[in-house]
Amino acid sequence: MGYLLVIMQFGILVLLAVWAVRQDFASLTQATPIVLLAGAVVMGVWAVTVNRPGNFNITPDPKPGSELVTAGPYRWIRHPMYTSVLLFALACVTVIGHPLAWIAWVILLAVLWGKARMEEQYLLDTHEAYQIYMVGKRRFIPWIL
Repeated sequence: MGYLLVIMQFGILVLLAVWAVRQDFASLTQATPIVLLAGAVVMGVWAVTVNRPGNFNITPDPKPGSELVTAGPYRWIRHPMYTSVLLFALACVTVIGHPLAWIAWVILLAVLWGKARMEEQYLLDTHEAYQIYMVGKRRFIPWIL
């Protein structure tokens, strides 16, 4: 199931990215998509830099011997890499401006929500401290979602 969610995630991302690039170039330079894209890059790079190399996985199951990371963006949200993906996709959607793009984004949110739930179950089974870590932290957006 984890691999299916990864395939769906990347399929939707590629679809939105290609669709956005095919739009009028001027729409790519508007402030909203640039700010969202910058937020996606900052969040993604920040999350990767607080992880040690090889500590994270694109599938929802943790790598053997992985460490529980609670620093950086993980202090506020449990899945900052997924937040980065959602921000990138939202930047694409704002460029596309079509209702079907919004539907694709909502489907992506559902896919990442499912991945996060699977990952959290694995983390609860793997790291005793994860249940305590989860308290007061949302999945994707601090204090909201």
